[in-house]
Amino acid sequence: MGTDAITMTKLTRELITNLYTDRGGALIKHLRSRLPNGEDARDLAQEAYIRLLRLDRGDLVRNPEAYLFRIASNLVHEYWLKGQRTITENPDDVDLDTLSVPDNSPDIKSEQREALVALEQALQGLPPVHQQVLLMHRRDGMT
Repeated sequence: MGTDAITMTKLTRELITNLYTDRGGALIKHLRSRLPNGEDARDLAQEAYIRLLRLDRGDLVRNPEAYLFRIASNLVHEYWLKGQRTITENPDDVDLDTLSVPDNSPDIKSEQREALVALEQALQGLPPVHQQVLLMHRRDGMT
């Protein structure tokens, strides 16, 4: 396969550069509206452009801009699925001692103390056998 065939099947770098220049801001805005922060939006936008560049059969893409936004939407979907899987598959794998609090202000510490007191009260409200089961599960890793 000659170089002419390669450039005919792949989307040209010039076209993708123009997409980035003309619609890059709109793509990031689109992603920001669906993600928790701008950094993730920029990362997924970059990944969308990379996937568009790697497309083998670019000649099949009728509207590269729409295709780029479709790739980005699929990446958002993957992002949320990955996050949900991480949280729901192994909730017991979270080490509660290593979780950090972003702010060590007195208000946060007060809220933490109140939450700890509420947790202790809730645990004390459990029957003794349930308290033991919970302790053996969390401390000893038993099922």
